[in-house]
Amino acid sequence: MSLPVAPPVVEPPSEWGRLDPRMIVVKPLNELIGLLPLLFALVFLGNVETWRVVAGVGTVALIILYGLFAWLTTKYRITDTQVELHTGVVFRQRKAIPRDRIRTVDLTAKLGHRLFGLSAVRVGTGQQERQAGEGVALDAVTTAEAERLREVFLLRQKPVEQDGEQEVERDTETVITRLDRRWYRYAPLSLSGLVGIAVTVGFAMNLVNELDVEFSEVAALRGIASWITGQPLAAVLLTAAAAVLVLSTAASLLTYSLQNHGFRLTRHADDTLRVRRGLLTTRSVSIEEQRLRGVALHEPLLLRAGAARGSTR
Repeated sequence: MSLPVAPPVVEPPSEWGRLDPRMIVVKPLNELIGLLPLLFALVFLGNVETWRVVAGVGTVALIILYGLFAWLTTKYRITDTQVELHTGVVFRQRKAIPRDRIRTVDLTAKLGHRLFGLSAVRVGTGQQERQAGEGVALDAVTTAEAERLREVFLLRQKPVEQDGEQEVERDTETVITRLDRRWYRYAPLSLSGLVGIAVTVGFAMNLVNELDVEFSEVAALRGIASWITGQPLAAVLLTAAAAVLVLSTAASLLTYSLQNHGFRLTRHADDTLRVRRGLLTTRSVSIEEQRLRGVALHEPLLLRAGAARGSTR
C-alpha cells in the first residue's frame, strides 16, 4: 500500500525579516500579566496617592514602549547554513547557529501569545543554552509559521523510495507516555509549595512595609491578631502549621497542574521525540532522537517514595 504524499517542506526566504507585528502588543502583555499583583498593590493598597497612580501608569507605558522598540530592533533570517538573529534595545546582540548543529526546537506560547495565535520559537544545540547564552529565540511568529519552522529545522519529513518515485512519509506519532493523574500525589512532596509561600509572604511583607500600609486599618487582620492573642501558644503553632501544610499542598498541586497539564511524550516518524505540556503557557519541545545522548533521573529525598524527575541530555 502506497503512503500518501505529504507537502514538501518549504524553506523560508533567506532575506532579513521581522517578527510578527503583534509582538508589539504581546510582549508587553506577557510582562504586565506577571506584574499585575505589584501594580494593583502599588495603586490601590493604602492611601490612593497621586505618585502611586503616576508610577503605575508610567510603568505600563515604559513596558509598552519597550515592546515597540524590541520589535523595531529585532530582525532574523534563515539561510541554507545557519539561523541568524539581531536584537537589542540598549545593547545589541547578534546570534547565529549553524543549522546542522540544531538539536532541539522549543515552541512556547504564553497566555499573551495564545490570545493572538502566536508562539515563540527557540532553537538550541543541546548545550546549556541558559548558562552559555546560546540558542536563538524568535518571539513571536504565528503558530502555523512556528510549526513550519520546526519542520525545517529538524527535517521532519524525509523522502523515501517507493515504486521508483520519491514520496514523503505522513507524520505519524506513537504515544510513549501521557499524564497519569496518579502523579499528582507526588506534587506535594516537592518543596515548590513551601518555597512559593515563603517568597509570596516575603514579597508581601516587603511591599506592605514600602507602601506604609497599617495592619490596624484592615479589619480581617485585626480579627486574626485578636484571635492569636487570646489563644494558647500551642494552639497558635498547630493552627499555623496546619495552614502552611494546606496552603503548601494547594500551591504544589496548582503549580504542577499549570506546568504539566496535557503532558504527552511522543515519537514521530521523522525520528524525533516531542514533549507537550502546559495549561496557561503551553510548551512543545522536539529533539532529534539520534542526537539524544542520554537521560538523567533526579531523585530528591522526598520523591524517593516511588517518583523521580527526568531530563534529557
